[in-house]
Amino acid sequence: MILLIDTDILLRAALFPTGEAAAALKKGLAAPFRPHVRETALAELRRLLTELCPDAREETEAFLSVLTETVTVLPEAETALEDSVNLFLTGDGETLSLSEKEPRILSAAEFLRF
Repeated sequence: MILLIDTDILLRAALFPTGEAAAALKKGLAAPFRPHVRETALAELRRLLTELCPDAREETEAFLSVLTETVTVLPEAETALEDSVNLFLTGDGETLSLSEKEPRILSAAEFLRF
């Protein structure tokens, strides 16, 4: 099952490692899910973590390193696989309001109950 993970889930998981987003990320990194992250989401995550935690550069790079070893990174030009995405994990309210669309869009809480 292909799972696309949005920046806000990654950011909240990095900032709050015992929180709901971190639990959802941990679940999404395990079978039966095949986690994917857009290249642009990783760049945005790096930028946000650098701005929010300028003294934690090593921790930011360690988090990103482990993440990129664990997920499939989608280049921005890659659209063929995105048509195969089954689930989209996000915390973005506007995106969550589209939950009737395909792929199935889930918040961290909904994904943990999935």
